[in-house]
Amino acid sequence: MNRRDFIKAVSALPLFFTLKPKKARAAIAPGNMFMMGWDGVGHGKLTMMMSQGRLPNLQAFLDNGAILQPLDAGQQTCTAPNWTMIFTGLHHNATGVTGNQFRDASSYNPTWNSKYQIFDAYTGWTSEVPYRHTVVKHIQNLGYRIGWFISKTDPLACLQNIKRKADVSRRRDPKKWGDGYISLLTDEAKNFMQVSAPFFCFCHVNPDYYGHVHGEASARYEDEIAEADVRFGDIMSALPPDTNTIVITDHGFDKGGYRHKNAPDSWMATNLPIQATTHARTVDVGATLYDWYGIETGTPPERPLLRGISLL
Repeated sequence: MNRRDFIKAVSALPLFFTLKPKKARAAIAPGNMFMMGWDGVGHGKLTMMMSQGRLPNLQAFLDNGAILQPLDAGQQTCTAPNWTMIFTGLHHNATGVTGNQFRDASSYNPTWNSKYQIFDAYTGWTSEVPYRHTVVKHIQNLGYRIGWFISKTDPLACLQNIKRKADVSRRRDPKKWGDGYISLLTDEAKNFMQVSAPFFCFCHVNPDYYGHVHGEASARYEDEIAEADVRFGDIMSALPPDTNTIVITDHGFDKGGYRHKNAPDSWMATNLPIQATTHARTVDVGATLYDWYGIETGTPPERPLLRGISLL
């Protein structure tokens, strides 16, 4: 789904998907948090598969009161910038992460990128995001055990400091581990959450890999999305029913293609008490996490001034 089609789809949502005046929420203990990333699954593909009955566990989650919130990923519809925005609440111009590739700032000779009207030295990243600029660091400071379970290496290396500082971290990449990576990874995440409390756990699975290899329109790509749903259901059945949960993506896929150059149709499904809106962005998720945990922001350098807006 391209940007124009995504905007049309969001604009066509029922009238209750409008921004309401923000109310002060009651004081709630943040509690355990399970966050599952479905890399490279656009809102259009998701809703199509749900309408076909192929994502029963996510549908059950929504039927039980969770909200499916469309998100606009912005211009850089690739892995590194969007996961960085999710875990920092900062735009790419603040983090320096604008693409998946590492750029050696001391030796790289930038050239002009006419598509984004910037030098292409700025379509990658030159240094890892400081841990103190991630919401995960401040959640850990509150006494939560951090689980970090990912299925990509290079594009998520800009967030390597989270992996280093997490109480438990694992990586299972389908390139190395094959199709069984997803059961290994999600079982490890489930085991972590069963023995850790309180916890904040991120488990990242990789339909994106199969979209690149087989194409957005392929049965294999859709099968991996369906498998992500199976694994989501398995984890949810093992967690306390009051576990705070977010399922989220970083970007979509170009329709019928093998890449995601223009695929901003992101989304999250959550049982957090967010206010559904037609104007949510990926960068707002980080701000929402800061708000949920009651973490003050805006005191650089320890807590940077956020660019996202809380959806609570």
